[in-house]
Amino acid sequence: MFIRGRNNGWLTTEVIVSIGVLSLIFFAFIKTMGATGRLNRLLLARQQCTSAAQAQLDCIEATGEKLSPEDIARLWQGLGVTVEESVGKGDWKGLRLIKVTATNKSLHRKVEVQLCRYVSVKQEQ
Repeated sequence: MFIRGRNNGWLTTEVIVSIGVLSLIFFAFIKTMGATGRLNRLLLARQQCTSAAQAQLDCIEATGEKLSPEDIARLWQGLGVTVEESVGKGDWKGLRLIKVTATNKSLHRKVEVQLCRYVSVKQEQ
């Protein structure tokens, strides 16, 4: 007894549908990986800006001087760091306010991180 003619092409249909579903899953996976890669590059640029600004603040507080542009270029390629200093006002009178802004570019987007800190004014002896 042969059961040959009973399927009427259902096996072929199932294979085609399975390939279609697997193709959709694979396409969604590829798109997700691309989006994750772009997000990781953006977060890396943000982390580099944060670490450069933090290092600049720590250097100013510890030594009273800024990091040299050569050191910044050596440690963080393509990163711009600006420092603004002002005197403290109100309750912060007698202290210096230091604002450090670090900028970087990631995937045609500008990433900017600004950190501020009040530091004591070192007395010259």
